[in-house]
Amino acid sequence: MLTYDSKEEFDDLNKHFSSSSFKFSACSSTVNPVSNLYQTRMWLGTNDEETEGIWKHFYNNNQITYLNWMQGRPYPGSQDFNCLIFQGSYVSYNSSSSVLVDGRVGDAECSSTLCTACLVDSPMR
Repeated sequence: MLTYDSKEEFDDLNKHFSSSSFKFSACSSTVNPVSNLYQTRMWLGTNDEETEGIWKHFYNNNQITYLNWMQGRPYPGSQDFNCLIFQGSYVSYNSSSSVLVDGRVGDAECSSTLCTACLVDSPMR
């Protein structure tokens, strides 16, 4: 699953999610049909199950050094919201063009149903 460590890597994620090659339609819902503002949420490979408030990667146990929280997050003192999500807000200009307006992270219940973002280091067919 996709994750990041630093502000620079988070900014790179936002840049990728803003690119025309990124398709989010399967994960998104219209927030405001008048302004064409969409919002998408997806899992990041990070949790704080070991120690509340210490966000680490599933795979290598590295701690995240930058958390650009959504408004009202993280939920204080909650043991139920242990998985990290990315939330992006987009403006859609037509059926094939959108621009990321804001990218943030939030804590969520790990049992929630969301899309998964994956990072593949090798070429794909």
